[in-house]
Amino acid sequence: MDWKAIKLGLKASAIASACCTTPLVLGVVAVTTSLISLTTAISVAEYKGFFIALGSLFYVMAVYLNLKTRCGGVCSVKSIKDTWVFIATSFLAYAVVTLLLVYAILPVLAGILFA
Repeated sequence: MDWKAIKLGLKASAIASACCTTPLVLGVVAVTTSLISLTTAISVAEYKGFFIALGSLFYVMAVYLNLKTRCGGVCSVKSIKDTWVFIATSFLAYAVVTLLLVYAILPVLAGILFA
């Protein structure tokens, strides 16, 4: 198992799920300290597409740079074929964690926090 690929997918997923994590953190801060309004915390969620695109861009660039480093500065079809397990593992980690966070775990937490 390639732990580097899993870590890469998790980092990209953290960026992509920031659209839903940020309102929860800001909501907790708003409830406990009254520094910001709850509507400000919730308004961050409207940028979900931007955060998912940003996480995807981070993922693609990280995979590209990793492949370039592994292949000695030259990225070719043969090098991609040789490292397909890394690409598949990192993509699965990114996709599964992002989908779970954005569409399953964080909405439940938001329902508990803001209910």
